[in-house]
Amino acid sequence: MTPYKHRYLVYVCLSFFSLFGNHAMGNRIEYHQLDNGLTIVVIQNKQLTQLYLHTIIQTGASQDPRYKTGLANFTQQLLVSSNSASEAQPFKKAIEMLGGSEDCHAFYDYVDFGSISDTTTLNQVLKIHAQLLQPIQIDQTDLSKQKKQLLMQRSQHIEHDMIAKITEANRASAYLTGPYREPIIGWREDIESITQQDISTWHSTWYHPNNSTIFLSGPMDVETTLEAIEAHYGHLNQTTLPQYQPTDIRMTGNVSTLTSHWADAPYVLISYHIPSTDYQSLIMSQIASYLTQQYTDNQDQSNIVSIAKLPMMPQQYNGLFQLLVQLKPHASPISAIDEIQSVFDTLHSQSVKTHWLQSAKAYLLSHWLYTQSSPISQNKQQSHTIATRVDDPINHMYPSLVEQFDIDQLLALMSQYLTPNNRTITIMTPALKSHQRLERVDG
Repeated sequence: MTPYKHRYLVYVCLSFFSLFGNHAMGNRIEYHQLDNGLTIVVIQNKQLTQLYLHTIIQTGASQDPRYKTGLANFTQQLLVSSNSASEAQPFKKAIEMLGGSEDCHAFYDYVDFGSISDTTTLNQVLKIHAQLLQPIQIDQTDLSKQKKQLLMQRSQHIEHDMIAKITEANRASAYLTGPYREPIIGWREDIESITQQDISTWHSTWYHPNNSTIFLSGPMDVETTLEAIEAHYGHLNQTTLPQYQPTDIRMTGNVSTLTSHWADAPYVLISYHIPSTDYQSLIMSQIASYLTQQYTDNQDQSNIVSIAKLPMMPQQYNGLFQLLVQLKPHASPISAIDEIQSVFDTLHSQSVKTHWLQSAKAYLLSHWLYTQSSPISQNKQQSHTIATRVDDPINHMYPSLVEQFDIDQLLALMSQYLTPNNRTITIMTPALKSHQRLERVDG
């Protein structure tokens, strides 16, 4: 094995650091690559008492075939919960039999198979993770069961969840083209149409060592760990991966309306298109949402009850800065939209007073410190802190970036991104007897 650092690791490493907070910083971090292309990141962290292992498949929902949205997520969920590998327990059950737990998620640009287990289970856990890259056998009963479960999840967590529904509607309207307009879980009709062949083809196309990254953190010995990884993964063959096709991603400037009988008040979701890899723009969006909330709170005639900043989706290409605005009863959505834009204009006209910016930065840093100190339990029986979790993927860089952020940067970025021609608006209003279902729109 030779030391190696893949450019794709920039985001995923930062995300991984966010799981372990500043415990990971200052500890031994090794980057390697096997001859078959498997990328390895090993973080020796003596403060941890458990083993954290993540297998990242560097393909997600953004590569779902047309009319098969949700395929990346479906495949992952099937691998987690069903006996799809020959002579192997399902991923979730196998990890739990070792006394551990799984933490698996699908995203637009990758899927993550995560596990937490005892440090003595290194070889067993590596074997379980390595089986994800082995050929699979799909049982129709397991497929039908998983399909039913995903449809139930979609119904409960999106179609009958106000914020999730308005967010999905906004995303579908915001992107005129490209895969990011589709939901990760998939549209209902697409989930229903997925077959055994679809799953097998997807897995055989993308689940290979040269399209995978292994992240492992814990108090284990690095050399012993690398030898174990070589033993479990070294025999796997790499393959020729499909070429990613450049995607023309453009935003619309339309206003979409969604009527829902379970909305307790009118809501407006305003999305601005900003690059998610531009950390200065991320900080700008956080400061802008804070200043907007402070401004509307102090206006007696405001049409707005509250403003919530929804988290940006981690994507390789771009992201949406979304403000979810709750309106006062009988307030006009258009008036609220104009009010938000007038706040940005007011901030420009007053050049953002220094004390406003300092107040916003102090708030962001205090929130960052709060999330740093929020413990996650080692397991259900033990409550002592073993790691910290923060929402921002730029955890260890965040304080210095916020401190260095100045008024000129804020105004320049606001002028560039927070404009009427760079936004998409979705309005949700209460309805007593009718429910307008969001239908698929092809673009």
